[in-house]
Amino acid sequence: MKVLILEEYYKGNDALQVLVDAVWEGALAAGHEARILEVNDYTLIPCHGCLMCGFDSPCVLSDDMDDLKEKILKADAVVFASSPTDRGLSPQLFALASRFIYFTQELRRKKLRSALISAAPEPALEGFSRLLARYTSLTGQLALSDRGRLLVPGCRMPEDLTGTEYLEKANALGRGL
Repeated sequence: MKVLILEEYYKGNDALQVLVDAVWEGALAAGHEARILEVNDYTLIPCHGCLMCGFDSPCVLSDDMDDLKEKILKADAVVFASSPTDRGLSPQLFALASRFIYFTQELRRKKLRSALISAAPEPALEGFSRLLARYTSLTGQLALSDRGRLLVPGCRMPEDLTGTEYLEKANALGRGL
């Protein structure tokens, strides 16, 4: 199985990076081919809603989305690794998700597995509500098979994970994809 971890890394949320690494290690331990894709390395323009794609034709926007589309469609599982924001997903992942519209039917036919991981410094799970809503919407729209969600509140730095079960849970999530 090919696992693609879509991550938008922000300096200062190093705990999320540690969790991403644990998911990746778990996927490798299960015999999966796993890759971490840093979406910050790509130029992405959010969907403008022009509908020139007709929901299943090439997008008229000129950026790196075609390259990402190819990588996503080669995967069997996609893991979204995002800090929670007011839009749900972090900005680059939000732009990426908005562009799924032009290959929605291909994604639905693919029946990808998916998972979500996130870490935030706020101590309450309520801070993840928009992120969960956006992820739930994506799983429905794209017919993704949700394999798990790992939300880690009160955690920004790697040392915040010390003495918790979150690294093992992240590893297990990777193995279970």
